[in-house]
Amino acid sequence: MSMYRQLCLAIVLSAFIALTGALIASVMNAQVYLTQQLSLKNMDNAASLALSISQSEPSKISAEMAISAMFDSGHYELIQIIDPEGKVMVERRSALEKNTHHWLQKVVPLNASAGEAEISNGWKQFGTVHLVSHANFAYDALSKTIVGLVSTMLFAAAISSLLGYWVLRRIKKPLDAVVKQARAISNQRFIAIAEPKLPELKQLARAMNKTVQRLKEVFEAEALKLEVLRKEANTDPLTSIANRSFFMSTLRATLDYEEIDQGAFLIVRIANLNELNQNLGRQDCDVMIRSIATTLDSYAVGHPNAMAGRLNGSDFGLLVPHAENIQALAKSTLNNVQAAMSPWVQFSNTAFVGIAPFTRGSSISTVLADADANLAEAEQNGGLSKRSAPKNVDSNLPKSNTEWGETLGDAVQHGRIRLANFPVVDASGGLMHEECSLRLQFKEDEPWQPAGKFIAIAERLDMMQDLDMAALKMGIEQLLVNKDLPALAINLSASSIKDANFCKALQVQLKKHAAIAPKVWLEINAEQAFLHFEKFKAFCLMMKETNVVLGIEHFGHQFAKMGMLYDLSLDYIKVDAIFVNDIDQNTGNQIFLHGLADIAHNIGIKVIAEGVSNQAERETAISLGFDGVTGIGVTLQVRAGVR
Repeated sequence: MSMYRQLCLAIVLSAFIALTGALIASVMNAQVYLTQQLSLKNMDNAASLALSISQSEPSKISAEMAISAMFDSGHYELIQIIDPEGKVMVERRSALEKNTHHWLQKVVPLNASAGEAEISNGWKQFGTVHLVSHANFAYDALSKTIVGLVSTMLFAAAISSLLGYWVLRRIKKPLDAVVKQARAISNQRFIAIAEPKLPELKQLARAMNKTVQRLKEVFEAEALKLEVLRKEANTDPLTSIANRSFFMSTLRATLDYEEIDQGAFLIVRIANLNELNQNLGRQDCDVMIRSIATTLDSYAVGHPNAMAGRLNGSDFGLLVPHAENIQALAKSTLNNVQAAMSPWVQFSNTAFVGIAPFTRGSSISTVLADADANLAEAEQNGGLSKRSAPKNVDSNLPKSNTEWGETLGDAVQHGRIRLANFPVVDASGGLMHEECSLRLQFKEDEPWQPAGKFIAIAERLDMMQDLDMAALKMGIEQLLVNKDLPALAINLSASSIKDANFCKALQVQLKKHAAIAPKVWLEINAEQAFLHFEKFKAFCLMMKETNVVLGIEHFGHQFAKMGMLYDLSLDYIKVDAIFVNDIDQNTGNQIFLHGLADIAHNIGIKVIAEGVSNQAERETAISLGFDGVTGIGVTLQVRAGVR
């Protein structure tokens, strides 16, 4: 039994015992008082009757007349005159029922003594009056007294209960908060609460908040140390942008991302770097190289998922997902790099740009070969290749926003939408859940399009709420049909979780299917989660009421912000494939990811590796403490029946 219920029960029992005791004491006092009054009445009336008979010449007839006159008033149960020899001379007994208050007589008997008085005839004793008054009138008074007392006490009990309930409500809210905090800590989730006004709970909450704060500080310090390791493992020491290994891992992961349909990879080469190093001196040359890196990185920061990296001494890379006008991108990149070099170099042809467009699923070797060929031609032509880069535009796709809106709306309305499922397995090879990705059929009998074809435009047209809700409903339907499916992970967009109406509709759907809600895993892109953190936090708190599992995907770039995740009650994070690619060979990232897994586990969060492409990466990730893995390598093994 909960403490709150025990307190309620204690208050009720205390009030009941106190009021019952008061009632019993009052009834007993009334019993004593009425018994005394009846006894006095009997004595007084007996004496009065005896005196009245004695004043006249007492005889049997006069005695009968006197007794009848008194008895007919109806207040007496028995009046007798007993002669000196003990024989009844005159008797009048009431024909009324003695047990008018039968139950009350048993519970509260009024045992009043009979009244007796001597009748004298001069100096001779005529007889003795024996008189017993009716107790019904006393019981009437006693019953009214009891009813009044019970009514008063019930009213007092009701008022006391209301006051007790109000007091307990005031105690229960802060007490529940303290209990919730304690449970969260026991589940390795460290949350702070507002300090209650009650002194005892205030001291407890303050102590627990201090403990939480200290633990946060410890974890944040550890996170900062690992962030330093991450940068050392993945960034170029001179320019602080991505090194070759990390850049190539990012390129490989980008080619497999569901959300990306097309993009561009650029190689920027500094002309005659060895000569520049000799002419400018090492220090000035390093400053120039950092300036070029800053220029490329500034462009990358302003474009989602873009990245700048240093491939070797004279070569830089620029990865731009969602690139559209690729030739214009190459030209502006060349102009910006030459402008960055102008304080140190005044001659022409100071840099060259090679560009390779790509689509989702392109092989990294093909992309690199295209970029190298384009760069070689650019070096011959003095900066850029003269051949136009392909536009990668599908002629069958809608052209305008209006056409896109109509196409997407029609696909949702007519059910030309489905989920593509990919397995996520645990350390032992068991299925943790299946990760869902949207597929749309723009027109009947046409191929199903991957998410990268329409997600970006759907975001721009504010249509992701409809797509996300459709995905949730299809996921729930799968879980209802396939009882053996452990769980489904459904990715939600930032625009959806920021929409209050969508969140309410989502909550209604999940509560409607409360039995399978724990099998629903909801996740959002880590970059978007931190970008709209307050909205994401409110969404997490709201969804926790439905018992769903919450997580974020593509995590790792925001590792320094991990302290923000402590009070979100997240269940899992999926580490970006960028950090997982070639993890079996990258000792720097192994240290970083092992520390990430430890910190996540210390705050009750499971860790899943994305983008696992082979058995070596899978085994390494599990050995580093990951709870699960996913990726093309895992999918192929599961479909082949290999766990």
